[in-house]
Amino acid sequence: MLTLPAASFLGHSLRLDSRPELDDWRAMPMRALVVANRTVDGAVRQFVTDARPSGVRTTASGPVDIPAAYELDDLTYGILWAMSGFEAALLGDDQALHTLLASLTASPGSPLASDHGLTEVSTMLIGSETAARYILGHRDHLGDAPVFWTREQRGEEAATWLFFRHKYRYLERMAPRRPGSTSGRGFCVPETAVASSPAYERVLMFLAIALMESFSIRTWVTGDGGFAHTDGFVLSHGRRAVIASWVRTEGASHLAVTARPGALRTFADVTGHVSHHSATAAEQAGQRLAATAEYLGLDASWLGRRCAQLSAAGTERLARPRSRLLGLEGLEAACRFVAEQLVIIPRTRTAPTR
Repeated sequence: MLTLPAASFLGHSLRLDSRPELDDWRAMPMRALVVANRTVDGAVRQFVTDARPSGVRTTASGPVDIPAAYELDDLTYGILWAMSGFEAALLGDDQALHTLLASLTASPGSPLASDHGLTEVSTMLIGSETAARYILGHRDHLGDAPVFWTREQRGEEAATWLFFRHKYRYLERMAPRRPGSTSGRGFCVPETAVASSPAYERVLMFLAIALMESFSIRTWVTGDGGFAHTDGFVLSHGRRAVIASWVRTEGASHLAVTARPGALRTFADVTGHVSHHSATAAEQAGQRLAATAEYLGLDASWLGRRCAQLSAAGTERLARPRSRLLGLEGLEAACRFVAEQLVIIPRTRTAPTR
């Protein structure tokens, strides 16, 4: 990370003048960041961008303009933290992942062994993709408004929805087929997980929930830790349930389909209880997002303002992925939706997270 004083702050961007150390830094093949310092109203603020030039007409020499939306705070730090961590792990396992993903295509729905010597992130990706393909294989039997249960509790787990490319494609294919759908997704985020998570991880959890809402999937959040070990599943009421767990399963996905009445009643009881006792219950998506922000100890008005700024500027120059397995579609969709839904939400009682 190279830190330099900004030469100017005009409009919605900061400018760093060209200098040898900046030009050298921007030519680095690995992920590197450029940080501009600027004193604003007596306080030093930092603005960050990917060092590598973006676009066919840009070069590694010349001045650098950094959007003011890229100010370093819990939103942008969380994005960079997740992207850089995911990217380093996936690139380190690139060859092994290529082979394993090819085997998934050859034998769809087959769980993979967990002893491939992969990093934790790569194991997460394989587990997630295995579960996604398994559910998609049963999509036509799940009806128009399936109900989902997911096991993500912390920002690192939830950020997979924002950055794993296959998960965005999965959401596109699993989105409700009709307007006004009753499709929903339940999350168990115990208060202990909220209390022990840094703000930037809670922001990532919030954005993942916002992404679900952007696909017209109503979200429910419970703090009851008694649901923490419930398998992830997709339920078609009265018909069947697809069990697909990969979060905190020690590297081995749990995959199954059941139409047993007892199992269907159990899953229906879980989603029924959580939907009726959700900590974020509200009729409108924007209200649910505001309640989610409050539950996670975040400021809804700050989130709305910052997501609007980031959506307007785009995220590619902030956290452009190097791995073909990562993308920014989920992040950008979540930011757009938050900006639209929280534009007139009043401030919550919590202090701004900055």
